[in-house]
Parts: sequence; structure tokens; C-alpha cells
Amino acid sequence: MGKEERVLNSLLFGLKHARECGFSILLRTENFVPVGIMTAKKPEMDVSKGKTRLWALGIGLDGKVFKEPLDRYNASTQDFESVLFVENDYGIAVTCRRKPEGEDEDNFLYFDNPYDAAEVRKMASDLAAKDRTIASMNRKLEEMRNLRDFWLQQADAFGEEVRNYREQVSRLSKEVALLRSQIELYKRMAWATEVLATEIEALLRKALEEAQEKGEFLGAEAINKVIMASRKVREFSEEIRGTGGMAVSGTMEEEIVKMRKRLESIEEEMKTKQKAAPAPTAA
Repeated sequence: MGKEERVLNSLLFGLKHARECGFSILLRTENFVPVGIMTAKKPEMDVSKGKTRLWALGIGLDGKVFKEPLDRYNASTQDFESVLFVENDYGIAVTCRRKPEGEDEDNFLYFDNPYDAAEVRKMASDLAAKDRTIASMNRKLEEMRNLRDFWLQQADAFGEEVRNYREQVSRLSKEVALLRSQIELYKRMAWATEVLATEIEALLRKALEEAQEKGEFLGAEAINKVIMASRKVREFSEEIRGTGGMAVSGTMEEEIVKMRKRLESIEEEMKTKQKAAPAPTAA
């Protein structure tokens, strides 16, 4: 057996039985550089922090004894945290410390456990799928919001039209009610005018009959006035009923009052002429 082979066998024997001796290889995560053989883990009190921390003791590759902490002080939690990355039955201990000294964050390089990394990747895939689902739901939600805004605008427009229609219906209803009341008023006025014309005609006939009995003679001017007054009353009545073409100025009530006054004046004039007429001579 050659020298190199004997050395290799010694190394294999040492590695195979290192766990039985309490030995392990200490590596650093940066480039996985071996520090040396860790022969023991020893807890010691850190006076500055007032707590016990764990230290690694061993022999370095340079043959010198080394000692470094296997934890770090986290100022955020104000407690010590382990910096061992892997420690298994093969006796391999890996620290995330880059160099023996220093508690700064830059002095530590962390690696995920392979099993944890696989779980993290699975969780990342699940999260990506959920993100895609959420993005799709957000797009649908945005479409629904746009659709809602569209129909809301349509509803506002329809509401405005309905309000306009209601106002128009209300206005037209009022106009219809007013027209109905005016129609009823005109009907009553037409009826009153017709009654007035009938009374005037009866009065004139009676006056003419009395004049004939007394042998009196009405002048042409008075007769024409009476005829014109009677004709005007009839035309006014037909205008109210919608059968005449005579233009009527002012309101219906004013025209009736004017007619009444004019007829009263004619009646008085007729009475005056009758009194002034000469008495009939005996045959």
C-alpha cells in the first residue's frame, strides 16, 4: 500500500468515526471554505450581554486552535440566534459567518435548507398562481365597475327623462284642468248669453207690439239699433260656441257687461222716443 493510499484511508477512517469522537468539520457558507476540525461546542457567559452563548472550539487547517461563536446577537430581538446552517449525523457543521469576528449583518451569508427551499419554491408557485387569479379577478372587478358606472349613468339619464316627463304630464294635466274649467265657464256664459238674447228679443217684440197697439211708430234709427243689438248678441253667442267668425275683444265677461249696458241704453232711448211720440188721433 502506498503512502497516499494510507493517508486517504486514514482520512476516511477519521471521517467515518469523527462523530464518535465528537469531531466535525466546520465550514463557512461563503465558498464553503473549511475552517478546521471542530472538537467541541462550549457555552460561555457573554458579560456584555448578560447571557450565555455557544462557542465552537477546534483546530484550524493551519494547525492553530480557533474559537468562534456559533450564534450572533440580533439587536432587533435583543437575543442570540444560531448561525449553524447544517449539522447532521455526518458531523458536518456549517456556519453562515463569513469571518470569525463581527456582528454586522454584512458578515453573514444565509442559505436556505434544501427542503425549505423546495417548500419555498412550491409556496412561490402557489403564490404566483394566486396572484394570477387575483389579477384576473381584479380585471373582472374593473370591468364590472365600468359596467356599473355605465348603467348608473344610463339610470341617471333615464331618471332625468322620467322627471321631465313627469313635469310635462303635471303641466299638461294642469292645462287640461284649466281648459276644462274654461270650457265649462264658456258653456255657462254661452247659455247666459243665449238666455239674455232670448229675453232681449222678447222685450223687443213686446215693445213693438205695445207700440203697434198704441198706434205709435218707431223711428228707423231706433229700429236699426235694436236689430243690430239683437244681431250682436246672437253673433256673440255663436262665437262662444265656436260657430261664428266674429272677433271678440277682451274677456267674455267684459263683452257681456258691455252688451248689457248697450242694450239698457237702447231700451232707455226707446222709452224716451215713445214718450215723445204724438198721441194717436181718433178715427
